[in-house]
Amino acid sequence: MAENELKIENERYKMALNAASGGVWEYDFAKKRFIYDERIKSFFDEETPDFEMLETLLGTCDIGGISKNIRHPANKGEAILTEIEDKEGNKKYISSYIQFTPENNKIVGVSFDVTQDIELENSLYEAKEKAEEASRQKSEFLANISRKIRAPLGAIANMIKAAKGEDDLAKIKSSLDRINNLASQILNLTNDVLDISKIETGKLSLINHEFDLSKLVFEAVEITKSCALGKNLSFSCEMEKDIPRYFYGDGFRINQVLLNILNYAKNILGESGEINLKIWAEGRREYYFDINFEISAAGGAAGGSSAVFPFGQGLFNKYCIDDLGLFISKHIIEAMGGKVTAKCAQNGGIAVTFNVLLKGLGNCETKSSPDTFGYIMVVEDSIIDRETICGYLSQEKIKYICFENINEAYDTLVRNPQEFSLILMGYYMKNDEESFAKKIREAGFSIPIIAMGWDLGFENPIPFDGFIKKPFTKEELVEKIKNPALPRQKTG
Repeated sequence: MAENELKIENERYKMALNAASGGVWEYDFAKKRFIYDERIKSFFDEETPDFEMLETLLGTCDIGGISKNIRHPANKGEAILTEIEDKEGNKKYISSYIQFTPENNKIVGVSFDVTQDIELENSLYEAKEKAEEASRQKSEFLANISRKIRAPLGAIANMIKAAKGEDDLAKIKSSLDRINNLASQILNLTNDVLDISKIETGKLSLINHEFDLSKLVFEAVEITKSCALGKNLSFSCEMEKDIPRYFYGDGFRINQVLLNILNYAKNILGESGEINLKIWAEGRREYYFDINFEISAAGGAAGGSSAVFPFGQGLFNKYCIDDLGLFISKHIIEAMGGKVTAKCAQNGGIAVTFNVLLKGLGNCETKSSPDTFGYIMVVEDSIIDRETICGYLSQEKIKYICFENINEAYDTLVRNPQEFSLILMGYYMKNDEESFAKKIREAGFSIPIIAMGWDLGFENPIPFDGFIKKPFTKEELVEKIKNPALPRQKTG
C-alpha cells in the first residue's frame, strides 16, 4: 500500500515538473557523479560537457568548495538564476532550486527554463521605463506649452487695455496689428499640438485648394518678423521670377510648415542674426512644379559643423516645444510627397530645405464679380462667427441672409431656390451639417456649399463643394466665394 502511494506521488511529481518545464539532477561529491534527466540535457547544446552543465546550474566553477561556503545558495535552499548562450547567440535563462545535504554529501536540484518569464519581465520593465519617460516628457511639454501660450496671451491682454485708453488711431491700429500677429502665433502652436494625435494615428489629411503662393510667403515672413520685435534680426526673401503666383495644393499646410521652420530659425539665433528664405522651381512636368524652399539662419547663437542632421526626429523631439513644429512639418512635407533636409552650415548657422509638388495655375486671378451673385446663405450657430462673416460680407457689399437654425435655412431655400447663389455653412464635426447638405443635393439643388470649420475631419468633402478653415480673413472669404470652380446656381 505504502509502495503504491509512493509511486502515485512520484508520478504526480513528474507531471508537475513536466507542466513547469522542469528537470531534476543530482551531484554526489564522494563519487563525483552527476546524474540528470532528459529535460536538463535539453537546456544545453548537445556537445556541452557534464561538468560545464553542472557549473552552470550551480553558478560557480568551485564545485568542491560549495560545502565549505555557507553563503552559497545550495547551503540555504535558495534558487540560482543562470544565463546560457547557444552557438547562434540566443540567450536562455535557467532557474535552479538546489539543496546541499551534508549527511549524504550530495546536492539535489530542480531546474526550470524561465526564459519567457525573464523576457516578459524585461519587456515590462522597458515598457515601464518608456512610459515613465513619456510621462515626464509630456509633463514638461505641457509646462512649456503653457508658458508659450501665456506669454502672448498676456501681451494681447495688456495691448487691449492700452488701446482702450489711447486716442491716437495710428497707435490703436498698430496695437491691433500686433495683437493679430500674436493671435496667429497662438493659433499656429495650437494647430501643431492638435496635429500630433493625427500623425500618431495616421490620419493627417491634406485638403487642396487654390492659393496665392506669393501672399502666403509674405504673410509667413511678416508674422515671424512681428514675433521678433526688439531683436536685432534681419529677414530677406528671394523668389524665382518664373514661378507662377497661383497654385493648387494645400496652402494651409505649406503656410504651417513655413511658419514652423521660420520660427525655429528665429529661436536658435537668439537676439541677432540673419534669416533668408529662398524659393525656386527645380523642375516642371506639364502643369506641375517642383517648388523648393530653403530657410537659412546665420549669426547669433546658431552654429555647428556642416553635418546633416535628422530633421524632425532624434535631435528634434515631438515633446520638446521648440522642436514640435519641426516634428509636425516633417510629416506634413512627406505626406505631400516631398523631402526635407537640414544641416548646420560652416558659416555658423543652419539651412533647412524642403520641396513640394504643386499644380501651377498661372499669374492672373480669373475671379467673377460678387455683383453677379444672388444672396449668400450663411448657416452658422456661433453668434461670434456669424457676426464676423456677415460683417465681412457687408464690407464687400455682398448680399446675404444669416440663419442660426439648419431647418429654417432649408425651408427658406425650398421656398426661394432662385434667390441664393451659394451656402456658407459652419461645420463642427457633427452629422447635422452633412445631412443638411445631402438633403439639399437629394432635393435636386445644385447650389454650391462651402463648409467653414476649425478642423474639417471629413476625408471626402462630398457633399460639400469646398471648404474654408477658421479663422479666415475677409480677403480669404471673398476669394473663396469668387472661386469659379464652384458650379453656381443661376439666379433669376
